[in-house]
Amino acid sequence: METITTECRRVLVVDDQQAHRRVVAFNLEKAGLLAETAESAAEALKLTGQKHFDLVISDYFMPGATGADFVRELRETDGYAETPVILLTARAPELDLARLATSLSARVVSKSCSVAQLVAMVADSLSEGRNSS
Repeated sequence: METITTECRRVLVVDDQQAHRRVVAFNLEKAGLLAETAESAAEALKLTGQKHFDLVISDYFMPGATGADFVRELRETDGYAETPVILLTARAPELDLARLATSLSARVVSKSCSVAQLVAMVADSLSEGRNSS
């Protein structure tokens, strides 16, 4: 697994499934990042109002608000217009991933990607300083 050796970067992991949050956060920390978690879009928006994150990973389908709704609100939060976002979905066939990626300025990927692939995407997004679709 890739180790991200730049200055310590803070990543927010948003997912209503506790097990998924823990696995992603654990592996990001193994790669040398600081990972914090939120179980909902509302909790994530509260956290982003309190501190800055260098990258955000969010589930797409969550109770209360979709990941797309969350990212749209995040983009309006001071300091987050250009923050890299990776949106994960277990229902990729149901969504137009390319359209979502473009409209949200985010990477949109299937949750079936491996942890190593996700960490590599995080490293790539952080090194680019912004998302590419």
